[in-house]
Amino acid sequence: MVILKQLQGWGIMNVSVYFKKTSWILAFFSAGAMVLAGHVATVHAAVLVYEPFNYIAGQNLNGRSGGSGFAAGSSWSAGSSSPTSDFLVESGSSGTAWNGTVSSVRQTGNIVGSPVTGNTPDHLWASRSLDPSVTSTFTSGSTTWMSYIEAENFYTNGNGTGGMFAIGQGLFDGTGDGSDPSLGRGWEVHGGAAIGIGITSAGVANQANPKYFTAATWATNSSGTYYKMDQLTSPTPTGMATSHTTSGPAYIGIAKIVWGDATHSTTIQEASFVDGTSLSETAFNSSANLVTSTATVDPTTFNKISLGGARFNVDELSIGTTFNDAIGVTAVVPEPGTFPLSLLAAGLISGVVIKWRKREVLGR
Repeated sequence: MVILKQLQGWGIMNVSVYFKKTSWILAFFSAGAMVLAGHVATVHAAVLVYEPFNYIAGQNLNGRSGGSGFAAGSSWSAGSSSPTSDFLVESGSSGTAWNGTVSSVRQTGNIVGSPVTGNTPDHLWASRSLDPSVTSTFTSGSTTWMSYIEAENFYTNGNGTGGMFAIGQGLFDGTGDGSDPSLGRGWEVHGGAAIGIGITSAGVANQANPKYFTAATWATNSSGTYYKMDQLTSPTPTGMATSHTTSGPAYIGIAKIVWGDATHSTTIQEASFVDGTSLSETAFNSSANLVTSTATVDPTTFNKISLGGARFNVDELSIGTTFNDAIGVTAVVPEPGTFPLSLLAAGLISGVVIKWRKREVLGR
């Protein structure tokens, strides 16, 4: 009767239907449930963190506090191996080998990284605290997507690693001295474990060797409080190879994390794409450069994001619960008034045969 009244409310007045409850209701609501699931999924999709680096070109990143999804009162803590040059905000129109623009994902604001000034600075690192509500989503069985734009920025040679993006307790904060075995190039984090999009070196940890994007985990305590990237020096890297040139393209790095807990493994998959590629979750899943890694970490301690590496620019840091969140596609949420109609349409269009028979309409 409720459904009949709804039909009459839509202007279908002379309808009196007898429903065989079992067959009709199960058929209708099995189809409708699929629509309902789609609506719920849309409602719960969320961009958790977004940093477009909408700061003034020429400023240092250190101390800047824009973006969303960060802890109240937090700001970027950034540094470099050079006492005279820092992790800079750039417009892309000057000071970088990359022009600062992409077409595959959304883009606002400016970019950050190393200026084109020869080999100075070489090593860069930056980190910022997440809002506790973000970390609270990293629960066992849940999925988090992350993405960024990365471009190498080598002025005179290819002796850099590029830039990496991680979520974790550990931070890229290399000092460039002997206490950091990777000399600040991002191959290690300090103070705890992390997970994210890394760049590995083929064969040996030499910054001059070819580099490959990878699904990175920093889960093994390697030296004091440093955690070396577990995928470092892979003999046969399977991720996308970087161009490793001064005029290489921008890349879109995307990762999918399915969280475990302190005693169960977390899985990360990563695929990178040259800018200009049409991006979709299907393209991600079928990418020839898709890399999968696992590690046992405690995501309840993952309260920061971090950038690290050498001679790179990055932009558009994004963390969310769906692929579209990661690349900046906003899902359309239907207006509440259209939901009953879409539910009914699903039951009809799905091809389910609804058994019914007409009653004699009174007065006929």
